[in-house]
Amino acid sequence: MVMRCCGCDRHVDRSPTLKALLAGSKLIAPRLCSSCLARFKMITGATCPGCGRSGDARICADCRQWEQQGRLLHNRALFVYDAAMKQWIYQYKGLGDYRLHDAFQDLIAAQLQNARTLIAIPSESKHYDVRGFDPIQGLFGGLQLQPWLRKSPTAKPQAQKNRRERLQTPQSFTVLVPAAKLNQTKQITLVDDLYTTGRTLYHARDALVAAGFQGTVTAFTLIR
Repeated sequence: MVMRCCGCDRHVDRSPTLKALLAGSKLIAPRLCSSCLARFKMITGATCPGCGRSGDARICADCRQWEQQGRLLHNRALFVYDAAMKQWIYQYKGLGDYRLHDAFQDLIAAQLQNARTLIAIPSESKHYDVRGFDPIQGLFGGLQLQPWLRKSPTAKPQAQKNRRERLQTPQSFTVLVPAAKLNQTKQITLVDDLYTTGRTLYHARDALVAAGFQGTVTAFTLIR
């Protein structure tokens, strides 16, 4: 069977990464050809030990602010949020183009192969009604995700808020399982599409801790 690129519909000319092959885990076939993948800038080299921002191994100014408020959340990401990635995320989420949902699943799976418990940041029900799908479930659909969080409706979508409004967003997550269930694992990785201010991921982490989780919470996003 010839795999077609979900970006240009040409033959996918990439093989699974060496990291994925060495892991011996279930392989997910690449869904982007090498030309389409080359449009996006992968994060390599030095990154902020907090949010995963590319370019510097020191804690960035944003994360210093979070650190002053409590324990720093450690996030890792695959791609830089540049013009090409902004256009891609707009087509996927803004225009609801579900054909793109598995574009990066092979790369995501290779990065998260050793993660113990994965929890996707959930969408609000009204956003699901508009799109007809959950974009985070789509992106990470090749992995086993635990539906342990629910997001309450908010007055204004995150994408329409400025930086100050994002940071001032009140807690909107509810944990759906008891502490005994949470603590069957020692480590939880939150997964989301985009790290901007970090407010959403910190709220999700705080909700899990408030519900009694005693282990470690980290995060992984497609984009930073």
